[in-house]
Amino acid sequence: MRKKTVEIIWALMLITMLCCVQGCAFIHSEKNHIYFNNAEHIRLVYKGYHGDIDVEVTDEDDIKKLKENFDGYSYKDYPSCGFGYDYAVVFEEGDKKTWMCIAFDECNAARINETDMYIDIKDRKEVNQILQKYGIPEIGPF
Repeated sequence: MRKKTVEIIWALMLITMLCCVQGCAFIHSEKNHIYFNNAEHIRLVYKGYHGDIDVEVTDEDDIKKLKENFDGYSYKDYPSCGFGYDYAVVFEEGDKKTWMCIAFDECNAARINETDMYIDIKDRKEVNQILQKYGIPEIGPF
């Protein structure tokens, strides 16, 4: 009798551990560190009322600031902010392009490509200043 109880306890502990490992793997898969240290080119894209702009960022200080502002952890969400490819910062590394679609309103978020994964922009005002420097109008109240 005692042997069966010990076996049941061990089985329950094993099942619990497996569930914890599975849960940790799920949580980790939903959150990834996003960084663009190796980005070779950064483009700013705007398509809207003021015309279309697709320009490469050339100023080293602007490049550094954009990389810093979009460095962080991604998360899964369904925010009510509007996002689109017509207002984005595009990080290019080789043939890989990552579109950081900036929220159209006051949200401090950017959607990663066409996914339900997002990242918080560290300093939206600073990003907005860089966008304006390259001719992209301010969008949303800040």
